[in-house]
Amino acid sequence: MTIVGDNSRKWFWDMLDDLAKQSKKCYEPCIYRQQKLAAISAPKISLKKTPPVANTGIHISAADISKHISAAVRYSNSNYVNAIDRRRTDELAWRVDRVLRKLRPRYSATGYGELAAGVAAMDEQELRGWLRKLETRFHLRG
Repeated sequence: MTIVGDNSRKWFWDMLDDLAKQSKKCYEPCIYRQQKLAAISAPKISLKKTPPVANTGIHISAADISKHISAAVRYSNSNYVNAIDRRRTDELAWRVDRVLRKLRPRYSATGYGELAAGVAAMDEQELRGWLRKLETRFHLRG
């Protein structure tokens, strides 16, 4: 029986570091990018001009304004930008992280550590099959 105390997270990350050194894989958390990355990643949206409203001279529709506001809010969130960037750079690792996040509440710290160790030890073909089954079970892919 393992007693989980204040050092449970340290133990877990130490175990993953040892696994990463053995298999030469990196499972470190995302490093937060600067705001410059958010500006680069943001989609380039141009406003569509609509006929002016009677005697006001306004040429922008409310839908265009709300679309720009929602894009600005999304791309100013560093977590959103990091998720988009992570998926672009390594989609397989992004998919593994997403499935492991869904599985984490179902396991104890020790059980989750064993699960993560087993996932790290899988070869690519086995990992893709495992991901496909769990993504179907959790309805993560359309």
